[in-house]
Amino acid sequence: KNMKSIQLMRAFRQAPLFTTNAQALAIRGPKKKKGGGGAAEKPLTNDIVNIFKERPDPVIHPTDAYPPYVAELLAEQYNPDELALQLIRGDRLPTPKQQWSLANSMKRQFLVDQ
Repeated sequence: KNMKSIQLMRAFRQAPLFTTNAQALAIRGPKKKKGGGGAAEKPLTNDIVNIFKERPDPVIHPTDAYPPYVAELLAEQYNPDELALQLIRGDRLPTPKQQWSLANSMKRQFLVDQ
């Protein structure tokens, strides 16, 4: 019985589960504001103003009229895990830029695991 009480006392003496303010904030949430809780201010009107109502719709040009980087933005983006799976399965060969990203991701993961 005495041993259990000693273990219980040690458990309460241990450091808290979080060590930084950011971790504490994530667990407990932001601090509550002090003072009276006045009514929230509402907008004076509920009207919505469309400043582009008089303007014509934008013109959509053919694909050749846009710079090449716009087409790259439309390409499907893969995260490093998906790239590794595609390499293992042999589905597709990543582009050199994606291979570079995958190599850097693996280096970062290796450093974290150590």
